Amino acid sequence: MVEQTVMEPQLTTEVRKVNVTEYRQEARERKYTVARQVPRTETKTRTVTYYENEPRTREESYTVYNTVVDQVEQTYTVSVPYTETRKGTRTVYNTVTDNVEQTYTVNVPYTETRKGTRTVYNTVTDNVEQTYTVNVPYTETRKGTRTVYNTVTDNVEQTYTVNVPYTETRKGTRTVYNTVTDNVEQTYTVSVPYTETRKGTRTVYNTVTDNVEQTYTVNVPYTETRKGTRTVTVPVVSTVDQTYTVNVPYTEERQGSRTEYDTVQVQQFRTVCQDQGHWETRAVAVSNGCQPVGVAANVCAPCGTTAACGGCASGCGNVAGGVVNGGACGTPVATQQYWVPNVVQVQVPYTVCQQVAKQVPYTYTVTLCRPETRTRQVQVTNYTTSQQEYDYQVQLCRQETRTRTVPVSRQVASQQEYDYQVQLCRQETRTRTVPVSRQVASQQEYDYQVQLCRQETRTRTVPVSRQVATQQEYDYQVQLCRQETRTRTVPVTRQVATQQEYDYQVQLCRQETRTRTVPVSRQVAAQQEYDYQVQLCRQENRTRTVPVSRQVAETKTRTINYTETVAKTREESYEVTVCDTVNEEKTETYNVCVPVTVEKEVTVQVCKLVPKTVLVPASNGACCNNGCNAAPAAPCCQ
Repeated sequence: MVEQTVMEPQLTTEVRKVNVTEYRQEARERKYTVARQVPRTETKTRTVTYYENEPRTREESYTVYNTVVDQVEQTYTVSVPYTETRKGTRTVYNTVTDNVEQTYTVNVPYTETRKGTRTVYNTVTDNVEQTYTVNVPYTETRKGTRTVYNTVTDNVEQTYTVNVPYTETRKGTRTVYNTVTDNVEQTYTVSVPYTETRKGTRTVYNTVTDNVEQTYTVNVPYTETRKGTRTVTVPVVSTVDQTYTVNVPYTEERQGSRTEYDTVQVQQFRTVCQDQGHWETRAVAVSNGCQPVGVAANVCAPCGTTAACGGCASGCGNVAGGVVNGGACGTPVATQQYWVPNVVQVQVPYTVCQQVAKQVPYTYTVTLCRPETRTRQVQVTNYTTSQQEYDYQVQLCRQETRTRTVPVSRQVASQQEYDYQVQLCRQETRTRTVPVSRQVASQQEYDYQVQLCRQETRTRTVPVSRQVATQQEYDYQVQLCRQETRTRTVPVTRQVATQQEYDYQVQLCRQETRTRTVPVSRQVAAQQEYDYQVQLCRQENRTRTVPVSRQVAETKTRTINYTETVAKTREESYEVTVCDTVNEEKTETYNVCVPVTVEKEVTVQVCKLVPKTVLVPASNGACCNNGCNAAPAAPCCQ
């Protein structure tokens, strides 16, 4: 080892004086102009729209629809179901097995027998008699009374009051305001702006750069070779017999049942309305010689002949065709056919297709597997460890002190004069003539209409429905339960614990790589024909008579009283507040930050190099190149 002096950096604390710029507050004053609003009241006139109600009357036509029922023959279509058998093709997948060689890693188990103690619980069953309660249901028929309400309608005469509107004209007096404008001379103050240039002084900072020499430390990297020891694992392969289990597939046929649906036609009934009326013959008086619609024969003579109906002979008695003379050529009477309706509800049968489920047995194939135990040889790899020496390189660093010149910037303050402009205002008094409006009130008479109502009492007959209550007996069933106590014997199981010594085997594994041929199944698609049934329907046209209601329009007229709102206008005066702008000068005090340069003492951390003696290993190259400070143990520079 050789002594060597090296420079070691150390941090020291020094006190230095530096110039610092500080700011102090100075109070200054400035004048500014404030505009304020001075309110005054002005009177103005406006036109106001108001509304009055005036009665009106109008004729209105409205349409009333009367219902007439006609019997119409209607053709409708019925879908009649039938079954059709069709052929189809479906894809069937057959399983094909190929033998594929596969390499796999097997954990070869070996068994180790160990001894242990376990608690064995033996099950002991005791027969215990148990009592339980059962709710046995039974049905009991009871009688009850309920109230049934029947609706009875009575015609009641009712008195009601109606407000009948009428119009009455009245007189009134209202105040009318007329606007009169006067010209008034007014004095006002105006702020006239002007610009003033002033001088000021400001502090300007210029940047000055100085070159300063600086010492710094650098870590210089170098590489060093070292020796180490590591553990190496060597694999050792051995062959071992292994027993394994294979699932061998086999096919088994089983029986099952599936649900199929057949279409069955079921006859049901629905309620329809039918007109089961009849024709009636009635006697109708004939007023002239022309026969009306539906009269069986002419009276006396047909229309257009020379014989007048008013001059029938006495022999015009009974006439074939049902015409009867009331006497010696009196008022002729004819017969006419009338249809008397009778709408009744009738149950009509119709056919409905329903789906009926049935269970159909079928045979299907199931693929199962049975386990088989086989033996094969597998290779097991064991690992042996050994220690081995090796060389490795380490990256180290040595410190070196170097010098460099760096630019350091500092701020130099200087005072500079500058001109700035200030916006000021001077007050001027001016005169103007403004129109001032005032309202002159006057009284005016006018006519207005008032809508009034007088009450009238009227009478009407209204149907009033009332409910008449009657008591009715009925039978109902109640589901009740009676409790019965029964006895049964139940087996109760209890566990009895005993200690038992046993041998158990621990299954351990070692890994082996082996090759085997495994069956790989793949699906091969094949087309297969099959028969299937399709449920179809054919259309059939049928005829039925249905009542069809139609609306016959009838136009009527009615008188409607209504009130119409009429817009009217009138003049009125109102007051408005107007604000005039008045400028006022005020003084404000504000603070200004003024920069001041102050010299202060600050504490600075300085890095200095201090010599230090250290011991370093001596080498021939080091002695020859750098010189030896101490005498080496061996000859130098051989």
